[in-house]
Amino acid sequence: MQVRKRKRLLNQRMIIEQAVELLNEGGLDNLSLRKLADRLNVSAPSIYRHFADRAELNSAILDTIFFETLDSIPEHTDAATWMQAFGEALWRMMTQVRDYARLLLVTVIPPEHVAFIIATVRARLEPLSMPTEEALNLQSSIQALLIGWAAFLQSPI
Repeated sequence: MQVRKRKRLLNQRMIIEQAVELLNEGGLDNLSLRKLADRLNVSAPSIYRHFADRAELNSAILDTIFFETLDSIPEHTDAATWMQAFGEALWRMMTQVRDYARLLLVTVIPPEHVAFIIATVRARLEPLSMPTEEALNLQSSIQALLIGWAAFLQSPI
């Protein structure tokens, strides 16, 4: 009796993990759905079942990285230590993922998803000892500053 190899089921998480590896190896210009399919040893249409196009994949990569960053921040009771931990975690992620800042700059994130991300961050900030809107503005400022520094750091100039 012949033993059949079980195919591993392709899922979004696997695709995103391999996409980040491709990104780290060759940068944003090296990331394509075809190269990703080759790397996963599947046909390109298999990738398209999970992501309609490269823009949707880019958005999912950003999403995964950002929420991993948020999840890595331990609980804090005051805004200052949370903001510092957020900045450190985000910077760590930006320096670990090649072209992360550039990916942020070229990816269009749908407004409804931006609203979801803001609501998630707001929920994390509400228990802190700072008015939520002020904390949200500070968090956004830290993020913008780090994106700018990461883009500058990874610039070929």
